[in-house]
Amino acid sequence: MLKKFIATGLTAMAIALGGTAAASAGYVGPNESVTFWDVFFAGEYSEVCIQGDGRSDIDLWVYDENGNLIDRSTSYGAYECVSFRPAWTGEFTFVVENEGKPGGSYFDIWIV
Repeated sequence: MLKKFIATGLTAMAIALGGTAAASAGYVGPNESVTFWDVFFAGEYSEVCIQGDGRSDIDLWVYDENGNLIDRSTSYGAYECVSFRPAWTGEFTFVVENEGKPGGSYFDIWIV
């Protein structure tokens, strides 16, 4: 099964083989956010992580298809990771937010 992971606002796209992992790279400008989304399956443990280039404090927010906050990771730094087990199968949204450093931040995002 091929599973596509698409970034809005970016030209980045990654394909997960077997539905086990996906990875992508992107850029988020100062005081901006970038949104990603993917479908997750009920009861399956999932992790979403980001690693920035170290120039900015970037944060990660996860929302369900109804806009409810599922989890967030907002430590000061360039690495954030969240894990969750969806109660239902649906589309989840991930927001990568740059906390304001001029020049922005390049980052990698992956799903396990």
